[in-house]
Amino acid sequence: MKNYQLIYIGPFGYSGSTLVDMYLSKYENIFSIGEAISYSTWKAENRLCTCRELIHECDFWSKINHTPSENSSAFSRAANNNLPNITGADGLRAYGEDQWVLLDKIASVCDANYIVDSSKSLWRLKALALTRPSKIIACHLIRHPYDVMTSAQIRKLKPSIPADKNVAYTKSYPKWRTALKWVLQNHAFQKFCASHEITYLKISYEVFVEKPIEVIRKMGIDGGTLKGEGNTIIPAENHNISGSRWRLLQDRVSIRSDLKSTKMSRHSIAFKLSDYIYEHASK
Repeated sequence: MKNYQLIYIGPFGYSGSTLVDMYLSKYENIFSIGEAISYSTWKAENRLCTCRELIHECDFWSKINHTPSENSSAFSRAANNNLPNITGADGLRAYGEDQWVLLDKIASVCDANYIVDSSKSLWRLKALALTRPSKIIACHLIRHPYDVMTSAQIRKLKPSIPADKNVAYTKSYPKWRTALKWVLQNHAFQKFCASHEITYLKISYEVFVEKPIEVIRKMGIDGGTLKGEGNTIIPAENHNISGSRWRLLQDRVSIRSDLKSTKMSRHSIAFKLSDYIYEHASK
């Protein structure tokens, strides 16, 4: 079996995990798979891979001969909604073991030293950590809460669903709900990693987009040679499932700062509160 480590990005959506995920895959020894928690859904519905092919026809995913167990599919739906202990302790372990089988098959096909999973779900991380905690590098990605709240409010098209299926959009969430979940999930993710034998790395999204190569060097990950331009991502070169919609809508993506918080009055109550939360979470 291929010896590899799993870089697990969490814990909250709208934080730039797709960008960080795919940038890591620019290194020759790192392979990005996107949000593997959605594998059972992508396979069942034959959705689009980031390479722009349906997953059943994708050069990479078509080689992954894995049928998710009924428990795995049910847990994936529950974990995507952050429902705790939905299947109990035995179900959690069974799900984790099934997902390690999937990851082992992915590692044997991609032949990389690191696999990047940006599923974000803490429940998925808990399941994976039950059997192989030493193989996990938990990447705690933190983005300014105001930018996260603003992004979560906007309904976006889901381009991964084939054109012959019904058009679907993401949900729109009120800022107060996003802010509360941002605080709780970031705290829970850090607390869990601190109490388990998991390699833990905390990364600021704002710093990453300014100095991605330097941030990765400080992570201590031996990714090998960087492929292509240092500040550009070509989505179609990847085989991600799920994630931000731009991976299917843009041919080239530049790594740059695009902070909505910088356009907001620094004297407003909302900004001061979100800035205070961000400063404390980033420590």
